[in-house]
Amino acid sequence: MKIFDFRDNAPSKAVASALGHNDPVQTVIITYDDPIFGNQETELELPTGIGSANVNIIPTVFLQASFSPFKGTQLKGRYFPKVDREDAKVGLYGLGLQQDFTAFLPADKLLPVTISRFNSVHPFRWKL
Repeated sequence: MKIFDFRDNAPSKAVASALGHNDPVQTVIITYDDPIFGNQETELELPTGIGSANVNIIPTVFLQASFSPFKGTQLKGRYFPKVDREDAKVGLYGLGLQQDFTAFLPADKLLPVTISRFNSVHPFRWKL
């Protein structure tokens, strides 16, 4: 059994997302049943997002499509449309080639990983 409670016993609180900031710091108390030591309790400070840092970035999602013309090779294309925000215009497109070197070896029977190389070109368009 696990129980998560806020330090001040509030039933719920607004906490930071990946882009937000916790002000004040939010702490939860986690109560759990340890098979050796019995009922245990620990405090955990909730992480804050990048809103607390002095950065001028935002995570972005872009469209990516890939095509495999033959075993171990992938051609990839990426696209992010032009976006006009406040004082900047941003856009991105690109092409890439990925080659899996272990596709030509019997490595899938020997190793649980693959070794590949990815090269790409991304003309990044931006204007202030």
